[in-house]
Amino acid sequence: MYEKSVSSEVAPEARVIRAIIEIGPRNISEIARRTGLPVETVRYKVKHQLPRMGFSIRAIVNSSKLGLARYWVNLRFSKEYEKLAEQLLDVLSGKGYLTYYSRVLPYGNYYVMLMLPPEMEREYKLFLDLLVDSGVLTTYKMFKLKFFRHFSMRPEYFDFRERKWEFDWKSVETEVSEGDPNRIMKIVEEDSERVPFDKIDLLIIKSLQQDATRKISEIAEDLGIHPKTVRYHMLQHVMKRGMVDKYGVFWASGDDREVIWTFFSLVSPVYEDLRMAEEAFTILPFTIFDAISQQGEIYVAAAAIAAACYVDTLRFINRKTSISDPSALTELSIIDVRATKSYTIPVSAYSEDEGRWVLDLNEIESRVRVTLGEASFPKK
Repeated sequence: MYEKSVSSEVAPEARVIRAIIEIGPRNISEIARRTGLPVETVRYKVKHQLPRMGFSIRAIVNSSKLGLARYWVNLRFSKEYEKLAEQLLDVLSGKGYLTYYSRVLPYGNYYVMLMLPPEMEREYKLFLDLLVDSGVLTTYKMFKLKFFRHFSMRPEYFDFRERKWEFDWKSVETEVSEGDPNRIMKIVEEDSERVPFDKIDLLIIKSLQQDATRKISEIAEDLGIHPKTVRYHMLQHVMKRGMVDKYGVFWASGDDREVIWTFFSLVSPVYEDLRMAEEAFTILPFTIFDAISQQGEIYVAAAAIAAACYVDTLRFINRKTSISDPSALTELSIIDVRATKSYTIPVSAYSEDEGRWVLDLNEIESRVRVTLGEASFPKK
């Protein structure tokens, strides 16, 4: 664990980021103690300076402890409904369990992430089949993920004075991806058993996803709940039970001319190819997350790559992921950041009265019909 103050030779922003990854962003006094910086300096960097430099601080949700599994969906809308794609995907947020979507350039298909109770998988696929049969979608592929990892940014590779990534690729390529106690390791979300939770816990998690730096008093005021109640649920439920027990710091400059969002996918990989891909994206400084499907049919990695480093990054990926099996399919896709959106956990899909997650496809279907502007799904 990170307990000692970091050397003053390390940039103060890097020290703050390392401390946030270890203990989260809300205990400013403890971050100040660990970094040797004044409390007000830390507060300024967390609340103002780091966001202006393109960094975001996020609470990492352990979905499995909430009884939710992550699903990766690759879908394509028919030409007739492409213009309504984002509106239709927005309909699937909340009660439809969609938590992320992005459009792929130049192909026009969409990558979608779901947080869905696994017992509802079959029913959800039937709904997507309906969208295909009705001509709204032309195709989709849905994969349950058994392994999903978030990666925090690597402050040792970032020049905070010049506000740019600055590193020697040889040092990256020779890095040992595991066993090095001095590097900030990936944040790993393991499969775990569901824990008890209630609606207040979910609302707190949602609030932390919206702003991981919020104080308990601010969350309480926003939710209209007594601060003592929020504190109890935050400490004894959300944190102690591991629903949110980690935080990540991510770089994704708000200027899309400075960052290129890229997805790498490897379909039907053999073990050696999977190992090489995982190794490459574990040590790549720009990796945001990676995932492997339940049956091992697909490996996916997302990276926010500095535009100035893009070609070198592609060369790095090419060198590190030399595919041995000619039947394996690899794809590198650029994401349209103007057609990308993230959502919080699907609190509205949780029934407080029943104490469980629910999926009302009749309601979702009705909202889809309204979006399409038709009384019923169109026929082919």
